[in-house]
Amino acid sequence: MKSYLTVLIILVFAVSCTDNKKSATDISMSPLFADNMVLQRSEPVKIWGKASPGGEVKIVFENQEKSSIAATDSTWSVTLDPLKAGGPFELKVIGKDTLIFKNVLIGEVWICSGQSNMEMPLNLWGDKKYEQEIKKANYPGIRLLTVKNTMSLSPSDKLYLNEKWEPCSPDNAGDFSAVGFFFAKELHNKLKVPIGMIHSSWGGTPVEAWTPADALFKINEFVDVIKSFSTFEQDKDSLWAVYYQKIDKWKKDLDSLYSEKIGKITWESPELNDSEWGEMSLPGYWEKKNEKMKDVNGIVWFRRTFKLNDNPKNKKYILNLGCIDDQDVVYINGKIVGSRQMYDDERAYPIDSNILKAGENLIAVMVRDYGGSGGFSGTPEEMYISDKDGKRTELDGIWKYKVLTNDPNRKILWSSNEPTSPNRPTVLYNAMINPLIPYSIRGTIWYQGESNVGRAEQYRKVFPAMISSWREKWGEGDFPFFFVQLSNFKERMKEPAPSDMAMLREAQTFALSLPNTGIATAVDVGEADNIHFKNKKAVGHRLALNALNKTYGMDIPYSGPVFKELEVKGSKIIVHFNHIDGGLKTNDGKAPRGFAIAGHDGKYKWAEAKIEGNTIVLWNNLISEPVSVRYAWADNPDINLYNGAGLPALPFRTDSFEK
Repeated sequence: MKSYLTVLIILVFAVSCTDNKKSATDISMSPLFADNMVLQRSEPVKIWGKASPGGEVKIVFENQEKSSIAATDSTWSVTLDPLKAGGPFELKVIGKDTLIFKNVLIGEVWICSGQSNMEMPLNLWGDKKYEQEIKKANYPGIRLLTVKNTMSLSPSDKLYLNEKWEPCSPDNAGDFSAVGFFFAKELHNKLKVPIGMIHSSWGGTPVEAWTPADALFKINEFVDVIKSFSTFEQDKDSLWAVYYQKIDKWKKDLDSLYSEKIGKITWESPELNDSEWGEMSLPGYWEKKNEKMKDVNGIVWFRRTFKLNDNPKNKKYILNLGCIDDQDVVYINGKIVGSRQMYDDERAYPIDSNILKAGENLIAVMVRDYGGSGGFSGTPEEMYISDKDGKRTELDGIWKYKVLTNDPNRKILWSSNEPTSPNRPTVLYNAMINPLIPYSIRGTIWYQGESNVGRAEQYRKVFPAMISSWREKWGEGDFPFFFVQLSNFKERMKEPAPSDMAMLREAQTFALSLPNTGIATAVDVGEADNIHFKNKKAVGHRLALNALNKTYGMDIPYSGPVFKELEVKGSKIIVHFNHIDGGLKTNDGKAPRGFAIAGHDGKYKWAEAKIEGNTIVLWNNLISEPVSVRYAWADNPDINLYNGAGLPALPFRTDSFEK
């Protein structure tokens, strides 16, 4: 009897304790959780948020009910059991009040990230084919979400959005990543399940900006800049001063290369005689202003004088120059006043009145262009200096100019130290990727690398480190990570030559050593004069082939021919390939192009080539003992080799020279 009463008392006490659980108040959640969202199928689904400490939060969804008690720091989380594809459903988050998310689908969730070629929207070009795609883009089973361009010096859990979850329609498809759209469309049509696309990219940004600090801290060249971030919030002005000191040191090192031309007087100095410099009307890209400058990718100096009628002492001034492509260093009367490295950023620099003087002042601007068009890309109305009362002195019109160097990748000071630059290491991972974790995903598609051209050796280390660190942070194992190999771009060379873009393409392939990765080359779909080429449909398709084969198990070709091995037979080289699905062919019926061979001297010459079965036979009558091969090794290679599935051969080389 006594034991029976004891058990009864325990049961009553347990029920009493359960009944006394208090429902949470002040429930808040990431904007990832919203009407129209897609939850990942066939995997545990993580749901989290904040609420009053000690309060209970219940999640009710598809015959599952899970609960969590908010911790002392207000955080709570639950994990739903794996779900089957379908919908629409309602997800309820229950505390003292109830949050209800409607029209929720269960399907496949992918992140699309990188720089401008991932960021470029479907409606950018006004192309008739894309206009038709937008008009037909009525896919309620595809859901789109776009993360706002945001930076943070430390990992943030706060997510900012440009566009919340929305079913794909003609009203919103045009504003979404073109690559992401075509990838999602093909998966949706082939898998017959909902697709959720989370778009998080920023044009012109390098891979290190998307990499967590702890991963970069293992790479020597990033240690110091990451350490410097700890002082940012305390003293911005000091960091700007340090940045300008580094700019100044870099410029002095650069000037020393040209000391025989200018002596001790530097390019920004008011004492410099620029009477023999050319003249150019600004704003405008220099390629359009001067036919002789159409191939200039490097440093060009611009100078002009302007007159202030009033005494500037104790007045506040702002210098505006519009957008400058890609980086500028600006001086007034020989003193540095500003610098930025973003082609689409408007330049607006506060000017210390002590730098200015009544009467004539000299402004000098060093502009560095890394590729494509270069120069002042804003409007005439955006070029002026004004005081606090709005009195303007216009700066558009005739400027003096001088081309300094046409080698943009030598002695570059990267903007990783600029206190407001999105190019700084970690800042985009912290603000645009970390807040997505741990939202359950299937994988990632990635298009980036242009901003790292010229630093291929470094990219070999950083890119795989970034992939591994994302996977580690998400805690979902080696989720699929498929990426785009850089497109062809710039002038086509008549003879084999070193290529920084080819080096970067090769560096991208180093990430294939990681499990569950794949590459989609764009080396045949680019445009010589437009790094933001139109044919994003081919890119989305090739990424989708990787996913359909590697992630979803479909027996379909996903890669063009990939170098396997070579044989040297006398004066000829025989190249063997993997991924020859359906056999080797050329897309124009002509002999293969784009191959170069070299002898022991390492000097490459174009090779004659023919297809023999599943191999390519190469020779050049001037090379009796060939030892190495390069294919598509150029910024803009002339190539035509494909497999039977219509996929292009990937660039490769068999040597290990520096370029």
